[in-house]
Amino acid sequence: MVDLQEVYAYSRILAGSEDQEDRINSMRDMMVPEEHIYMDFPTETNRRCFQFWKMLKQIQKGDLLYLSGLESLGDGYREIEERWRILTRERKVDVVLLNMPAIDTRKGKTGYGSAVADAVQSMLDYVVDYERNIRMVRQREGVVRAKEKGIVFGRPQKMAPDFAKAYNLWKKKKIKADEAAKMCGLSRGAFYYRVRKMSGEKKDEKR
Repeated sequence: MVDLQEVYAYSRILAGSEDQEDRINSMRDMMVPEEHIYMDFPTETNRRCFQFWKMLKQIQKGDLLYLSGLESLGDGYREIEERWRILTRERKVDVVLLNMPAIDTRKGKTGYGSAVADAVQSMLDYVVDYERNIRMVRQREGVVRAKEKGIVFGRPQKMAPDFAKAYNLWKKKKIKADEAAKMCGLSRGAFYYRVRKMSGEKKDEKR
């Protein structure tokens, strides 16, 4: 016995959207039962989509979901990509985009899955990777520009006004490292770190 396909509709409508009524009507035009229409209305302070996750608990393998558009799945490509994967690959739900009817995962469907669903997934994967790479490049460029301006990253170095004096005494073996560190208010590890840093700077000066 073959289970009958249930039909659902979902839309994520941002506050102030001019097409709010059009989206609601387009879902009803698809003859979706009223109890299977889910809508979220995220605000600036609350982006959680409770209705989406509520729908996800109800929808089953082989069911049909009408989405008003890919943007209904999240704020950014990473979120959209993740939710598209859950719907089409984990839940194996058929999806149709109402604002792009050509995106219909029932088309070109085989025993191995949907060619349309896989194509959209590949496109989203590519965009997510592209955005990640662009972000990393911009971060690296920003760090380089900041360093050129003399901006120092990381925790500010602790003041140690007596370091030079303690360092010279330690180097001449008149005091031990613990005493030298205590003299300038540093831990033993911090004292050795500055010693290594100073040694490196002196080597650079000699070159």
